[in-house]
Parts: sequence; C-alpha cells; structure tokens
Amino acid sequence: MLNINKKDREILYHLDFNARKPIRKIAREVNLPENTLRYRIKKLEDKQIIKRYYTSINSYNLGFKVIKFYTHYVNINSRKQNEIISFFSNLPNTWVVSSKEGEFDLGVIFWIKNINTFYPIWKKIFSSYADYLTDSQLFFQCEALSFCPTYLINAQTRSEYEHFDHTREEKQITIDSSDVKLLINLASDAKIPLTKLSRYLNLTGSSIINRINRLKKNNIIQSYRIDIDVTQFGFLHIKTDVFLNNLKDVKQVIAYFRQCPYVVCIMKSFGYSHIEIEFHVKNLTHFHQIMIEFMDRNPNILKNYKFVQTSKTHKLQWIPELKNSSLL
Repeated sequence: MLNINKKDREILYHLDFNARKPIRKIAREVNLPENTLRYRIKKLEDKQIIKRYYTSINSYNLGFKVIKFYTHYVNINSRKQNEIISFFSNLPNTWVVSSKEGEFDLGVIFWIKNINTFYPIWKKIFSSYADYLTDSQLFFQCEALSFCPTYLINAQTRSEYEHFDHTREEKQITIDSSDVKLLINLASDAKIPLTKLSRYLNLTGSSIINRINRLKKNNIIQSYRIDIDVTQFGFLHIKTDVFLNNLKDVKQVIAYFRQCPYVVCIMKSFGYSHIEIEFHVKNLTHFHQIMIEFMDRNPNILKNYKFVQTSKTHKLQWIPELKNSSLL
C-alpha cells in the first residue's frame, strides 16, 4: 500500500475535476510550482495511482441504452477465466469489463441501440460459456450521477453545489464521422493535445475547438477525468445494490447519498436492484457504517442491500466503437 499526502490528494481531486485544465491553472489551485506539480503527477502515474485519463461521454444522447450483465463463475480455471474476460473486452459495444469479489465475479456494461441488437450477444454468451457462468443478472440503467472523489479534500460532506455529471437520455444528437473520431480519441485519452487531434482528424485547431464546444453544449462531452486506482492507497471500490420497500423513496435515497463524500456514482436501474451506488471506502467496516447510518436515520426505506468489490478493471471505454454505426 502506498501513502499519499494531502497535496497528492488535492492533485488527484483537481485532475479528476478537469484533466484537460492547463497545468498552470491546477498549479495555482493546489499552490505548487508548475515543475513540482508535473513531477508529482508523473509519480502518481508511475505508481499506477493514475491509471488513465478518459473523457466522460453521455452516449445516451447518441441513441444508446445501457445494459449491465453480472455473473458468477463455475467450473472455472485461469485459462477459461481469461478467455471469458477477453471475449467481453473485445466486443465493440462493451463500456466496462471488471472482475468482482462478493455478490458476483464478473461485471460487464454494454452500450446497445435496442434490445434486439443485444439478443445476438446474449445468445453468443451462453452458447459459448453456459458451462462456466451461473446466477447471471441483467440490469437496465436509466441514468447515473457521477461525482469527483470529494473525500480526497473533504471527508465530512459534499456540497450540494459541487459539480457532477448527469448521464441520461435527453435528446438524440446526430453527429458526423469527424465527431465520432474526435470522441473516440478523447474517450481513450482526455489529455490528448489539440495538435495531435488536428493531425489525426485532418482539421484545424479552431474547427476541433468548435466541435468540442458543440458536443459539450449538447451534453455529449461531460467532463475530462482520471481513473484512480484507489487500492494503491488502501481504499476499496465497492458497488452496492439497494433494494427498496417502496419506489417512491428513490429520490430521498439519492438525495441522501449524493451528500456522502465517499460516493462516486449513483445509478437508477431496474431488472434487479432499484438503485446502485458506488463508493470509495477505507474498508468493509467503513462501508457498512455508511449504510447502517442511513438505515438508522431513515427507517423502513431499505429492504436490503448487497455489494461487490471491484478487484480489477479490464476495459473502460466511454463510447462504443462506432465505425459501423448508423450514426455515421
């Protein structure tokens, strides 16, 4: 386990807030000389605390829906497990592929155009791997609220005014092939320089800036973030499935947990649980304390909760591969 000090925590928070912000501006915000800041960021990258820089993209507004597939392994060995992970990671429309511990062993999130486009994938999964997967569940995600890791700078509470990404379907936006290429490049590297984008897309810098601004205005590009490996400094990445006694309490649950500085995502879903909440926590005791505190303060709302721990993320791609998409 690596120790990170207060200054490193501030750097991580500000990078996750806007990874494309110029270094000179972040240096002022964290009160460090630019060269010192660059050195500290490089160390965080070398230690794999910062795993990647990515762009949060609202693919709902490109006409996609979200399906989540969670499952347990049976009759498994390491070779077959790696084969299954590679199978899902190589699918063009998987958003996240991650290994889990607890309620499930594997979690896969898909971008799909409609349920009919998912059915052939579903058939392929079970025609190939039915002997190795059991107790599988499908979730349908309606929307998500994604937060910066507030606990890095304030472990007490999160302000109601703190920025968050609200990923949901608002309106379907038509984009062209240059927009697709731009999004694919930004999704895989949020810090990619404008000069490289200009060369890859064969567009002027001003044209690219105009396209980015338009994609922001249409809430397709939401934010530029970092993928933090919290296990490197001793934290756990936990997702809990929340089951309610009454769906009328969804708003109350969301309003409560969005104030918790250890919550990094809240998702409205159906098909299995009613709400999914992702946490960065110190340990399992810390996680259960947060949940029990909610139940003590809000009796008779939660019927039950279950949880999984993310042990490794194999794929994180915020936009489907659109080369053959009807969007083009």
